[in-house]
Amino acid sequence: MLQIILAVFILIAFVTDVRRRVIPNVLTISAVLIGLILQGFVGGWDGLIQGLIGMGVGFGIMLPLYLFGALGAGDVKLFAGIGALTGLSFVMSSMMYSLLFAGLIGVIILIWRKQLLQKGANLLHVIGITLIHRDLQAVQTVRNGKNITFPFMYAVLPGSIIAMMEGFW
Repeated sequence: MLQIILAVFILIAFVTDVRRRVIPNVLTISAVLIGLILQGFVGGWDGLIQGLIGMGVGFGIMLPLYLFGALGAGDVKLFAGIGALTGLSFVMSSMMYSLLFAGLIGVIILIWRKQLLQKGANLLHVIGITLIHRDLQAVQTVRNGKNITFPFMYAVLPGSIIAMMEGFW
């Protein structure tokens, strides 16, 4: 049952993110609440705790990516909902695959635009300045700069499908 709810949740998030570049709060909050209620109903206190852990990890790991401007707030809340529905193992697997797909999509876009070397050199420069001078100001320039963007759901959908196929829950 949780698998069906998760699949519907991800498909709705995909459609809204692709069409409007937003994942509605009503969707993410509903996923969190439904996930925690079902986890508690099916697994008792242990299930509820697993849902809370999954929610916290999904939110907590994605939050820094939002703070650095790599993804939107809806994406962070999306992974809180995925974690609440599925628990720790699945949300970790889904995040890992989604981030790998996002990187692949980003590289493909940069190759298509013939910007891979330029953007790669800029990124290495910012990382070097940040590490050497321990100054996060360089990171802010990346956040404020003209970066490639695409709906993160392009990466989340295949990432979650692979995690489902591997049966990480």
